[in-house]
Amino acid sequence: MSVVSQDPVALGATAANLLFSRIDGDLSAPRSVVLLTRLIVRGSGSVGGLRG
Repeated sequence: MSVVSQDPVALGATAANLLFSRIDGDLSAPRSVVLLTRLIVRGSGSVGGLRG
């Protein structure tokens, strides 16, 4: 099973900065923020080890 790894510190810091900007009066249009992720490929879900 492969998983996508995210940086929780970067996610929280970005969200907090956006929130504080709004509280301080930022009236700009909503925007999307893209944070880096990492794909971690694991072999635990593979079927290669099954014998029939």
